[in-house]
Amino acid sequence: MVKFGTKAETLERLSGKCSHASVLPLVYFSVGEWYTSVSSIWEKVSALEADSWIVRSSALNEDTVESSQAGKFDSIGDVHGKEEFEHAVEAVISSFEDGNPGNQVLVQPMLQDVRMCGVAFTVDPNTLGNYYVINYDRTGSTSAITSGTGLESRLLYVFKGHEIFGGGQMKLYNCVVRWGN
Repeated sequence: MVKFGTKAETLERLSGKCSHASVLPLVYFSVGEWYTSVSSIWEKVSALEADSWIVRSSALNEDTVESSQAGKFDSIGDVHGKEEFEHAVEAVISSFEDGNPGNQVLVQPMLQDVRMCGVAFTVDPNTLGNYYVINYDRTGSTSAITSGTGLESRLLYVFKGHEIFGGGQMKLYNCVVRWGN
């Protein structure tokens, strides 16, 4: 069982442990570290060897057992070069609102050629019901669901223990069920 931490810490712990999904390489750092170690952070990020990066929030109160906060904080995608990177980090930090130096910034290579993106829950987030809930989008956007801007979002509810037979949603469902167990 993987212990939950911040978004960045949890992704790091999941890296290499998922048989039906992969976690892209990542670098993360606290707000406090950013203000004392910009050069060493840039060295780590540039070592990710990507054409572009996504600079993501990893706040202490985000993606926790108690709450999701999906879409509340900024993520800046398609970031190129040191100057854009520094501006993106500052924008993400500004979105935290609470000024906590322990909040983190997560950096990963920008995913290209996205076929599907979304959010999956292993319990209904509204009722705590015994359902898998998968909210997804097939437009190629990496933020349509979490930002709430998706015009073609789809929602799949499946009662736990119920099987889906056939159809395009079966692969998605099976991936979530295997990953969540």
